[in-house]
Order: sequence, then C-alpha cells, then structure tokens
Amino acid sequence: MEKEDVNVNEEDFVEDIVIDPSIDQSFENHVNDAIRSKVPQFLEMVKTADLIPTLEKIRCTESMEALLQRFLKARSGDVNLAFKFLKEDCEWREANQILSLRTKSMDDMLVAGRNPILKETIVSMIPQGCLGRDKQGRPILYRKVTGNMNVQKLAELGYSVEEFLIYQAWMLERTVAMMNDKGQWISIMDLGELNLTKMMGNLNIVKAFTALAKNHFPERLAHNIIINAPTVFGIVWRAVQVWLDKETQKKVSIFSSPKNWKPALEKEMDLNLLPTESGGPAHLSYSPSSFDP
Repeated sequence: MEKEDVNVNEEDFVEDIVIDPSIDQSFENHVNDAIRSKVPQFLEMVKTADLIPTLEKIRCTESMEALLQRFLKARSGDVNLAFKFLKEDCEWREANQILSLRTKSMDDMLVAGRNPILKETIVSMIPQGCLGRDKQGRPILYRKVTGNMNVQKLAELGYSVEEFLIYQAWMLERTVAMMNDKGQWISIMDLGELNLTKMMGNLNIVKAFTALAKNHFPERLAHNIIINAPTVFGIVWRAVQVWLDKETQKKVSIFSSPKNWKPALEKEMDLNLLPTESGGPAHLSYSPSSFDP
C-alpha cells in the first residue's frame, strides 16, 4: 500500500455504515398523501409555464404523475422548489439533447470521431458497467474508482470534463431506458485501489458526478453500496456528505472489508455478477446486457 502523505486523526477512520436490505428503499412506496396532494397544483404551474410539450417528450413511458411526484419528493413537497428544479432539468435536457443518448452505444459516445485511444483510456481509468439485476429486479450499476482518473490526460485527448459528464449521463439515461422509465437502481462503487491522496485529488470529479445524478435523476437511486473503502475514507465521506441531502445519505452503505460487504451484498444480489475487478467471476462488457441499446 502506498504511504499516505496526509496526517489523519482517529475520527477520520471510517466505520462500516450498513443499511438493512429488508427495508424498502423504493421511491414508489414512499410517496405519501402529502406529496400526492400537491400534484394538481404542480401540474397547473407546469401548464402555465408551457412545459407540457417538453415533458411529454422527455418523460418517455413514465407517467406525468410519477414524474411530478419524483420532483416533488426530491424537494420535500415544496411545489415552488420542485417547479424550479423541474424547469432547470428540462432546460439541461433540451440543451444537451439528453433524449438522443438513449439510442447511442458506448462506441457512439467514445469512438466515433474521437481520438483512437480515448475509449481504452477511459475504461482503464474507471471501469463501469451494468452487472445485471438485483434480487428485486433493479439494475446494478458498477463503478471501480482506480485512482487513475486524470482530467489533464483526457484534455490531451481532446475530451473535456463536460463531455465526460455527458458520458456519465448516457449511462444513467440508458439505465432509465432499460427500466422502462419506472423504478430505481442500486449502485456499487469499489474504492479498493484508492489512498487518501488519490481520493482527495478526484473530489472535483466526484462532486460533479454527484451533482449530475442529484440534479437530473431524482429519486432514481435506491441504494449506493461503497465497498473496500480505505481506512481513512471518513475524511472524504465528510466532504461528500455536504453535497448530499439527508434522504440520500440514508441510502448509502459503506464497507471497508470484504468479510463484511460480501454477506451484505449477497442479500441484495447474486455475487456471481461481481466483475473480476472486484474479485468476482464476471467480465465487464459493454454489450446489450450492459449499457448499450
């Protein structure tokens, strides 16, 4: 293990944070009557702002009621905040042609018209994929943060941070399409190759990705499982918590040791779905069983 060059205190060391998998984290089953009662008012505001044509296009197969409930729940039932949130999301989706990402493959995103080594570089920096479905039928998104993430290297290949975030948006949008616009996913993030220096060096990227998921895919995450967390992950977790609302923080489990995360993970999924990158038998593949259409 590489020697850390940052002094740490005892309170910086992370302890496992575990969510009981028997607790239903699904969005649909946690929409209360108070949220439902706000939908008519929210819908009238949307109509007045002439957002219906845009929403009819971007909601795909999701019902209008379910879409509005997601944004309301993400803003604790505050109609004015939910309307602002929804309007900003609509503007982002239109400006970045997010709907068109649904029909694109990984090669469309990283090969066509790109530097020939871009795809290989990104895959080596941060292996990602959809491992299949958990025991509740939800997509399992997987990401191994290797510590090799290098924004300057991507820039040298003609690839900006903004483009990298659109690539991340492609994965999430493809996942929503695979779910037929209903339900939630779980996420596994393996931090086993990181030390404190590498983690702190990637905080800006983590912050940008967290904002992407929070601002444009509300109530889609059911459970975020962080495995092989370095001992001093507590320092980074305190920074990340600032970017997450209290409800999202409740959806995060953190494990430092395989002897703890394997039994917990097995309650949610078949461990044979784990890729070789995290000690499992499966191979990450950008095929129709992963994110590609």
